[in-house]
Parts: sequence; structure tokens; C-alpha cells
Amino acid sequence: KLLDGMLALTDSSYGFLARVHDDEWRVPYLELLACRDPPVPAATTDDNQSAPCLVRDLGGLCGAVLHSGAPFLAQATPAQTSLSGVPAGHPPLQSFLGLPIQHGAGMFGMLALGNRPGGYDAAMIDFLQPLAATYASLLEATQLRRIHQQAFAELLAHEEPPESVSPATAPINDHQRGGTPA
Repeated sequence: KLLDGMLALTDSSYGFLARVHDDEWRVPYLELLACRDPPVPAATTDDNQSAPCLVRDLGGLCGAVLHSGAPFLAQATPAQTSLSGVPAGHPPLQSFLGLPIQHGAGMFGMLALGNRPGGYDAAMIDFLQPLAATYASLLEATQLRRIHQQAFAELLAHEEPPESVSPATAPINDHQRGGTPA
């Protein structure tokens, strides 16, 4: 819903919201959390429908945002049919806005919007900053919840089950012995 709202507010034809991850070699990649046409040709998924859509080829426009950590604007010139730096097979892209989603010193995610009539400018970046901050908070809360759930699951996995109590092993109190409590 957040992406749909951003697309409507900016009059953009398409875009995506993604979370930034690092692989085991500390190479960043994107996990698309929401995407509106067109599909991203550089994205990969498993046959499993619930598998996340991952973007590992981060050259071009998305790479400019990811590697700089700064907003990135691009506009095709009248002589161009499309911006350069888009994946092979991607529909023509006349304008692009890439916005890093940051919280504190870290970059949690990225918003990418495309093909707004008239393009994008610094005023649009300023307009989207409150929504980007909201998205950063949502990503952080999701990450903290995942960490909490993982820690809880590990705690449960290491907890020893209570010993079963049978009449033969139950402690005997003074009343059962026929005595009086001390």
C-alpha cells in the first residue's frame, strides 16, 4: 500500500520498494518488497512463489543510489528513447528517482520511481522524505521483530523440558508423612 500511495502521489508509472542486504562477502543486493510494473528482469526468484525477489546486478541507476547512499535523479534527453543504466529487457525509462531509505547511519532500503511526466526534481525528493522516514521505521521495526522472534525461538530450543513427576518421584511433604509442618 505504501508503494501504491507513492506512485499515486508522484504520478509515476512504476517503481519498487526494497530492503538492502549484504551477502556473505558483504556485497549489497536488494530484496524487492513491493514492485509495480514493469517486472525487473535482473531479479531472481526460486520456483517457490513465496520466495523473495532479489536483485543482485546493481550497476546502473539502482547501483548509483545504493553505492552513493544519496538520492539520484535522471531524465532522458529528447534524443534518447530511454535512460541508460537500466537492465536489458526493461521497458523505456524516461525519468528516474532513486531514494535511499536510511535510519541513523545505515541504509535499510531503497525507493525507485519511474516515468513521471515531466520528470523528478529536488522538490520531489523533499516531498518524499517524510514517507521515506516512515518506510525506514517500518523496515527497522520488521528487522527488530525478526531478531526478537529468532532469539525467542533459540531460547525455546535450548530450554530443558520439565521432568515428568510421577507418584514414585514426587517429593513427600510433612502432611503426607503424617507429621506436622515445622
